[in-house]
Amino acid sequence: MYRVILVKNGEYKKTLHRCRTRETSFVRFRGFKEENKSVIFPKMNINYNKIDKVNYKIYVVKDIEEGDKSRMLRDSYGKLYEEKPIFGIWTVLDDADYKIEETFWLFGKNPKNDRVTIKDIIKILMSGIYKKQITKLKLKV
Repeated sequence: MYRVILVKNGEYKKTLHRCRTRETSFVRFRGFKEENKSVIFPKMNINYNKIDKVNYKIYVVKDIEEGDKSRMLRDSYGKLYEEKPIFGIWTVLDDADYKIEETFWLFGKNPKNDRVTIKDIIKILMSGIYKKQITKLKLKV
């Protein structure tokens, strides 16, 4: 069983894709990486009891089997080390950084269910900007 999983700050969040073949899992993994290039304003912090930096990663993993070889990685000093199975149950085949679009609360909308992205905010700010009667960004020179 192969999976593409999402990890937030080293903690498992969810399975994005599950399949039976290695090829299919890597096709979906590459698809997630391509879709991720369209993120304009990535989430960089989380505010849950305190403000912390957030780091999302996606992994291609498979169930541990006898004879699996772990990946060899380099640490920050350049020293090689063998990667252990993630969470003790999966062998990591590949990983990549992942960005999630930041959402905002907009006055008049439900702050938990109706959050907007930066594209929606820009669309509201730029609507009717060419009209003289609109004073959103009127500057005196």
